Amino acid sequence: MKIKPGSSILPIILITLALVLVGCAPKTVTRGGTLAVCPPEFLHAPLYVSPTNNDHTSLTPILDWDYPEVHFPADSENLCHPEKYRITYKKGPLFMEAGGAFVDGDQTSYQMPALQAGAEYTWSVSSMTLDANGPFAGIWRFFVGENCETGPLTAPILLQPFNGATLNHLVPTLVWQSSTTCIPSGYHVDIATDPQFANIVFNTETPDPLQTFQVPNPLSNCTRYYWRVGALMTYQVQPFSETFSFRVATEGCEAEPGAGSIVGKVWRDQCSVPHDGSIPSPMPAGCTAVSDGTIADGIRQAGEFGIADVIVRVGAGDCGASTPLGLTITDSSGDYYLHGLQGGTYCISIDSSENPIWLGGPINGWWTQPQAAYGTPIASFEIDLASDQDLPGVDFGWQFDNSDEPVSTNTLGGVIYHDLCAIPIGVGYNGPLLDGCVQHDGYITGDWQRQEGEAGIPGVTVTAHENMCSNPVSQTTVTDAQGHFSFNLASGIAHCIIVDSLSGANAPVLQYGVWSINPANPVYEYSFNFNGTGQTDLEYFSFAWDYAQLPDFPTGEPTPLFEFPIFTPGFDLNCREGPAIAWPILAKVKSGMQIPVLMRTVNNDWLQLKPAGMLNKADFPGFEYFREDLRCWVMSSNGKLEGSLDGVEAYFGPSDPTAQPTQVACANLAESACKAQPTCEWIEPLVTVGYCTDK
Repeated sequence: MKIKPGSSILPIILITLALVLVGCAPKTVTRGGTLAVCPPEFLHAPLYVSPTNNDHTSLTPILDWDYPEVHFPADSENLCHPEKYRITYKKGPLFMEAGGAFVDGDQTSYQMPALQAGAEYTWSVSSMTLDANGPFAGIWRFFVGENCETGPLTAPILLQPFNGATLNHLVPTLVWQSSTTCIPSGYHVDIATDPQFANIVFNTETPDPLQTFQVPNPLSNCTRYYWRVGALMTYQVQPFSETFSFRVATEGCEAEPGAGSIVGKVWRDQCSVPHDGSIPSPMPAGCTAVSDGTIADGIRQAGEFGIADVIVRVGAGDCGASTPLGLTITDSSGDYYLHGLQGGTYCISIDSSENPIWLGGPINGWWTQPQAAYGTPIASFEIDLASDQDLPGVDFGWQFDNSDEPVSTNTLGGVIYHDLCAIPIGVGYNGPLLDGCVQHDGYITGDWQRQEGEAGIPGVTVTAHENMCSNPVSQTTVTDAQGHFSFNLASGIAHCIIVDSLSGANAPVLQYGVWSINPANPVYEYSFNFNGTGQTDLEYFSFAWDYAQLPDFPTGEPTPLFEFPIFTPGFDLNCREGPAIAWPILAKVKSGMQIPVLMRTVNNDWLQLKPAGMLNKADFPGFEYFREDLRCWVMSSNGKLEGSLDGVEAYFGPSDPTAQPTQVACANLAESACKAQPTCEWIEPLVTVGYCTDK
């Protein structure tokens, strides 16, 4: 029977996206003084309380956070809180199932619905006022259920890389899925060059029950590897998973004998005729008739975009009884790649019910290609692949439900423009800020104000989502020659506008650079409630993009954008005024926080952080509370570093706070070095060549 959408039904897995609280009464903020709503520029990151990072919880945990004491106005005793908080949670290990809610800004807890026992989840909270998001507070993880205490456990299910895959990178990430309803203490991972595991090149026991593992060192190129995973209970390895293999092969490797590929796209098929209306005659282009209405024709047309982050499964044998080989996920353009398959029969399939974010589940749409999948949740192709055959065009068409009653819609537009700041991004600039530039979140960027000469950026893909940012794409458009875009949005509901600078469509246009308003995040999300009246405002949204190559658009081969590495304290750390324990303590950074590294010592043993927006008053024992430009130092060995320190500015100042600065000989310094020394002065006479001298 056809699974048809209903206008008032949500997928079961997305019921939690409703913007209301369920369960227990929320925790309410209680503070002295007048409690007002913080303006957007006064927003701070929430302070997560529980579940703590990597905590184990019940099936219905309560998310709990605090908010710093923020004074508004700044010189008063009055405090403020956000207008609301946005809660987002996702289920691992693929994190393609998401839920969330909005709660009022005077509430600092959220009762979760019932979750899956044995699964891992992530959660995050954003402060919001007037639909503007405050600083990012990071993502914490928790595990649901009881610890595994009796066995034997069932074997994990391997997911990625799929069995037999050929990868074009040397540091793969392994992904598997727990098959138990309890939480193991960790997992044992083996990687070998033979299927009997006689020649193990890497093995480890993970310290936590995460179901992903990134190989820590590059593997040998042009080599096939075999891997397996076993759950740990009381330090004993339970039954191993099946054995999967993958080959790492970058340019220069000879192809394996018999290896071929299957490649395809998952795209959004569109038809302008409502599905449950009368069948028109003649039929509009892009549409076709079926037994119960009109649907898209299953043929990809110009302007029908790919759908990212869709799970595509591959099995060996015919689709009636195939052996699972794992999966892959569509990229930002909706493309998927199955490289390394030997000749044989394969079943390539997508289950809409396990893709609730980007497909909306089987009750929010239907398959148009393959045509036989219409009315069923699972679409599949049975492929007989010849030895050495590369088969493109195994495409899946999905149409979102268009059967709802007409709603009031209004045109609303925006602009994406080039926010000029004549200071290159990520070069450790320490000079004065120039006109059009601001400094925040460890970056110097454009000032978020569109000025004369700041041109719109054409060709940028923008998506709209109804209610929550994690909901399926409702509309897609591309900016015109002036950088403008517009949507015809339904009134009276919430919407989210997203621009992903790293997507396959946008990377060639926007890279390399950052969003001026939130430079640490390549994805720009803007949530708002819309009650329009039909008018068109071409610049209601204004998204500022600061290119790394300034002041012009990038030309030729771009230089990669420098991204600050991230330091995560392993425990609560003292953060000091300078890079030595002799310096006074300015703040205490908390275990699990994710803080950008702004500077390093020459031997990388101390790192300078900017943690002010993540802390509260009690974390500042010896410093003015909430000084936004606070920077302080921690020992690098007391936490985890993600990313490379290459390109991070090196510190050459004194390690001892009582040391006197070394006297510099100014006479021999070049212009740039001279101007950088406080005791030197650069002289530029009218006739002779400039020179450096003592002040």
